[in-house]
Amino acid sequence: MPSCTTVIETPLRMDNYHTGLVNELFYVGNRCPLPGGCAWFELDRIKKFCVNPSSGEDVPSPVALSIVGRVSSSLNNTGIFGGWSANGQFAPQRARRTFLLSAPLGGPFRPDWQTAIENIKQIQAQGSHSSKKTRYLFVDENASPMEAVLRMGSSVFRELSEGEETDQILVQMIPPSKRDDPEWQEIVETRALTNLPVFDHLGAMVPLRRVRPSISGALVKVTFRMRCWKYNPTDPYSFAADVIRIDILQRQQLQPLAASITNVTIGGERGGEHHSMASDRASTNDKEVLLNAGKISKKSNTVANFENDAPNSNSASLLPMFIEDHGHSLLDSQPSDVTAVLIPDALPNALSSFQPTEVNIQLQEPMADNHAPLTNMDNNATVVDKNSKTSGTKAKRSLPEGFHTSVQRPSKKSKTIAVAS
Repeated sequence: MPSCTTVIETPLRMDNYHTGLVNELFYVGNRCPLPGGCAWFELDRIKKFCVNPSSGEDVPSPVALSIVGRVSSSLNNTGIFGGWSANGQFAPQRARRTFLLSAPLGGPFRPDWQTAIENIKQIQAQGSHSSKKTRYLFVDENASPMEAVLRMGSSVFRELSEGEETDQILVQMIPPSKRDDPEWQEIVETRALTNLPVFDHLGAMVPLRRVRPSISGALVKVTFRMRCWKYNPTDPYSFAADVIRIDILQRQQLQPLAASITNVTIGGERGGEHHSMASDRASTNDKEVLLNAGKISKKSNTVANFENDAPNSNSASLLPMFIEDHGHSLLDSQPSDVTAVLIPDALPNALSSFQPTEVNIQLQEPMADNHAPLTNMDNNATVVDKNSKTSGTKAKRSLPEGFHTSVQRPSKKSKTIAVAS
């Protein structure tokens, strides 16, 4: 898995935020029972979980519940038109922006998740009259509380108010292939796009076009209302969690690169370029290579920059093993730009004791059999070509301090790679 961290809030601030939230009346992670006077109220065949109407009110107000969880990176359909696709079969009128919410991975809010799910299940049981036949609210209705995953969402469209002008943003966002579609023409005449209110840690509203990447993998507080319906006697009770607001508590981000990381020199037809891995990281998202447990993908030539964590006694033997096991992948992949690498948590610790090290790789035109021998191996380091029919000598498990390895391989391109601890 990629090495990721959340950097928006400090642990101290998160603890303080948690202390304040657990005392909120409708935070479902609160271990105190939900306040009395709340019940399901049915209107127009739709039931909503409400507070009893105050004196003089005819219709009760839906309860705004809140929960803290992690937004899944998969099935995150919070784009402009939600889960609707131009190639799909569903009508756009009922499109929703939806996402999955699961237990926090850690921190003070994780223990609250079980209580939150138990309280939601209690509310659900009241709406279904304790029926086991329920659907839509959970990915797995029978999962244990800590394994439970909530479906949450909000409508893409709202009805135009009387006298309200056409939503020009909606008009611009309609796919060109659908602009003459009668369904979309009706939508333009009668509806407007809704906002999905998402706020960052500073309280600023996130633009709709940035909502999806902003909440993906993030720890969020979701304020929502619950809705229930059952149109046919044989149908299960259907439930929905309608999102009112999302507050990002911790946004998932890549670890910031260490300041000691050196530049990478790329030689080739472009005459050599110098790229700062830290400055170029944002521009290479589409080319990122996952470095999973020390395995390099063959999609591109990659340079791993290891951050300096606590020293590890095994570091002296790990780097030679890394070169031996994956030298072929690095050498034989097609030339491309060096891209940022997501580092697993174990490798930075294991390699932290190394000083900046340079690896020179010379590439020449391939031979006909594509099994050219490796030559000019110095400093007791050997790279094994695993595709060769003749096995090479395996790498020794130690390298002298400040080692330099030069590998002769077929190609006219050259790459100088600097790795820093």
